[in-house]
Amino acid sequence: MSYLSVILLSTAKNHLRIDLDFIRDDDAIERMIESALELVEQNTNHILYARDKTYYRLVDNDRIVVFDYPLMPITAM
Repeated sequence: MSYLSVILLSTAKNHLRIDLDFIRDDDAIERMIESALELVEQNTNHILYARDKTYYRLVDNDRIVVFDYPLMPITAM
């Protein structure tokens, strides 16, 4: 699965009013879809399609802290 399962190339081409037979710009349109949806995920903290979980671990004073995807930066208050 990928971002292209959320917004199909044919749907994007329809909204952009591009003929489905015109395939020269398909790669560029797919990159735009992926970039836009990745930005939405980063800014909203919502995962838009099912994927395998990735866990990160940090050893902190003899305890293991497990982080789930996505990791958000910690800012000082």
